[in-house]
Amino acid sequence: FKESINKDLEAGIQSDIMSDQSALNKLLAAFASCAATMTDAQAEVSKEKAAGSAGASFLSYDSCVSQEASMNSEIKTCKTTLDAITTNKTQACKLVTQVSSQKIDSVSGCNCSAQEGEAYRDYLVRQASYFQTLRKTFQTQQTLCEEYTKQLLTQTTSCSTKTEELAQKETECLEAKGTFCSMDAAITAKSAATCEAYSACYAAAKLSLQDVVNSVKAKQVHRLKEWNSTKSLDCFMDDF
Repeated sequence: FKESINKDLEAGIQSDIMSDQSALNKLLAAFASCAATMTDAQAEVSKEKAAGSAGASFLSYDSCVSQEASMNSEIKTCKTTLDAITTNKTQACKLVTQVSSQKIDSVSGCNCSAQEGEAYRDYLVRQASYFQTLRKTFQTQQTLCEEYTKQLLTQTTSCSTKTEELAQKETECLEAKGTFCSMDAAITAKSAATCEAYSACYAAAKLSLQDVVNSVKAKQVHRLKEWNSTKSLDCFMDDF
């Protein structure tokens, strides 16, 4: 009879302990579930960043920015060449302009008057030599003037075209940046939501754990009393 009573009392205590341990085990599983969900969500976010739409958008934006930088460099070179051609044209056309606008008596270096005691034949030879040299110089400069004028027109058109293309590329890059930032913001928001969900999951599990711990502590006092009572009853039964 004594053994039956002790067995029943001890079994009840052990059953309560096992029940509390089961509750604790479930809470530990809840913590593990929170962590697993967080890990899976983070892996998904990382996958989207690396190989998903945001990754493609970044590559598109990065490529566009590289092209934009290259085009800026081309325009800088184009304008440097344009400045050089402009200088060359100005210098080459200067003599042509002077010869076209000056009067014969204002041409510097001409010395068109006959020198004292100079024979008419010598005068003509001297003037012919001077003007033949001037004519060759003029023809050379005129050819250069025409060539640089053509080059200037071609280079100006080229620089203008490149500038227009750059403006289009800048717009394209802004759009690519907007797409990338939008998708990146969505992934960042998803990552933040994942962290918030984990925090809420962890907080709920922690609160439940604290409730169970408080309950177990309260039951511990009662169980100790039950255990002592069981042992006292055991001693009491031994007297009979």
